Amino acid sequence: MVEHFLHTEMPGKEQSVEPHAESERVTVSTEFCPEFTPAKRVRSGRLVRIARGLYRYGPNGTIYWCRTNNGKNFWKNLQTTDRTRAMAISAFNLYTGGQNGNTEITVLPVGMSPTPLPCSGLPGQPSEPEPRPTIAPASAPVPIGGSEVLPRGISLNRLVARFKSESQHLATATREKLDSHFKIASRYLDFERDVVGVKLADLRLLKSKLSEGRKPSSVNDILFKALGALFKIALEDEIIDRSPLEKLAHSRKVEPDRQQPPWEQSQAIVDSIWTSSSETGLIVGFMRNFGVGQAEIKYLLGEHINTDANVIHFRRKKTGKPFDVPIFPHAKSFIEALKAERRLQVGKPVVAWRNPRKAFATACERLNLPSYGARALRRCFIVHCLQEGIDPRLVAKWQGHRDAKLIFSVYGKYIDHDYELAQAGKLGSSGTNAAVAKNMSARPC
Repeated sequence: MVEHFLHTEMPGKEQSVEPHAESERVTVSTEFCPEFTPAKRVRSGRLVRIARGLYRYGPNGTIYWCRTNNGKNFWKNLQTTDRTRAMAISAFNLYTGGQNGNTEITVLPVGMSPTPLPCSGLPGQPSEPEPRPTIAPASAPVPIGGSEVLPRGISLNRLVARFKSESQHLATATREKLDSHFKIASRYLDFERDVVGVKLADLRLLKSKLSEGRKPSSVNDILFKALGALFKIALEDEIIDRSPLEKLAHSRKVEPDRQQPPWEQSQAIVDSIWTSSSETGLIVGFMRNFGVGQAEIKYLLGEHINTDANVIHFRRKKTGKPFDVPIFPHAKSFIEALKAERRLQVGKPVVAWRNPRKAFATACERLNLPSYGARALRRCFIVHCLQEGIDPRLVAKWQGHRDAKLIFSVYGKYIDHDYELAQAGKLGSSGTNAAVAKNMSARPC
């Protein structure tokens, strides 16, 4: 390959030199020549991406170069079937595109030596040929930021190792969960196989096997969170052109049938738990009176409860975001009891943590109630606030949410039947309806 520099002409005007063969001349101008655009039949799905910006045409193996300019794709026939040669030509094209004037590249057949062009020297002195540009041999890619650049032909296990080395910024629980997903997926999918060989049919079979005895949300997490992270690395390193997960449908989630006790009934459950275990009674008391989760209660310290400002400072465990909840009138006696027991000490947890699940189930059985879960108290508090007419934006703020969208979409559908009847009664009494009927009958026909 040889590069010749020509004198500058008007923009868009092509220059050429005498090629060695008519079929081997490639001309680059300052304005991309439309003749290089392949016919429509070339882009009928038979182009296979072989490198960045390079595509091989299936019927004859010819390689095309595609570049984007102002949002449009421009195609150029590189007149070769060799991938290495095509990459070199495209690199020269990118280089010459930034030069002043017009630059032409002549592609020579393999093994043919280029004839040097005469170069005009000083008057009376013989001309010397211009030195040919040489292409430096390709060197191994240099890792950036400690990340290993993966070659083609690597296994899923290699991608797992790469992901673990790059995911140290994630929370420990998240890394452990993803590691568990990798182990489960490896029971049904060979992680020693080449990632390029993993097809859509393999993932459909894996999805079918994972769906046996697992919730749809767990299946989706294994496929689209765990394996999706591996295919993302392979895409970024150009090991694969497309992720096989693109056309895989998510498992359809079944809406769970959750129930929560009415507000008065929830207090009976808390009192029943308190009689058997005062410490667990404190935990469920926080959940019922303030609508907070178990993680927020577990890490609550004495200094977080400010009785002078009448506020409790919580922090969401998932996001680390702090949020404040007022000490509501119905919870004042609860907080006073904690203060009397000297539980509000700086640097010490307010409660000795334990899981309230068993105590909650026992209390429901003792009171002959449905088998509610401990999280039902949180839904009970939120529904109670909505039915009392509290602004949903405030309810969201007390839950540590950014807006009220989740309040409406998740908790708004839990409407108490008695509350529904009471709200329906506000639409008008029988006397009002009778007056309306009387007025309508008095109208002239």
